Amino acid sequence: MKPLFSKAWLIIVVVIFVVTGCEEPSQETSWGWKRATAPDDVMNFLNKKPPYTQNIKRAEITAVNKGAYIDFIAFYQSDQNGDEIESWGWKRATAPDDVMNFLNKKPPYTQNIKRAEITAVNKGAYIDFIIFYQTGEDNNDIGWGWKKSTNEDDVKAFLSGEGSYSQPIVLAEVVAVSMPTHTEFYIFYTR
Repeated sequence: MKPLFSKAWLIIVVVIFVVTGCEEPSQETSWGWKRATAPDDVMNFLNKKPPYTQNIKRAEITAVNKGAYIDFIAFYQSDQNGDEIESWGWKRATAPDDVMNFLNKKPPYTQNIKRAEITAVNKGAYIDFIIFYQTGEDNNDIGWGWKKSTNEDDVKAFLSGEGSYSQPIVLAEVVAVSMPTHTEFYIFYTR
């Protein structure tokens, strides 16, 4: 019998919630999830556009290629206080260098990216990266880089600064992409 979740998914969830968790979740706010088949629907949900009515304070987004469509799953916490939530946008990229340039405000990009949730799926001829983001001044000149790995232990060592890697990673977004014979991990990071 095939396991419900692969080792790669377990690592993604651990990395998302442990390594990139910028704030401790409130004990008062539990997590929910929402499935969407288009990035616009995810963005409308995050931005409280009709038919959605919740203020979303925190979101972790993943994507799975289902062949005819991409299945996005947004794990989220609602804002119980009704505070104003900054609006989200999304951008598609077909190369990790384009993702990095977008995060670093390199030409042709001109916006400061405050927060980003990066997803990726194998589209056959290319990797489809979809970035959900908020703009702002917080991450000016943060200096993002990226690394590709095909081994879970290498991802862990890279994030931890172990083995041949000399510095641990301060902030990271890790996405896993299922290939025909293996899994590729793309780590977008800053030290």
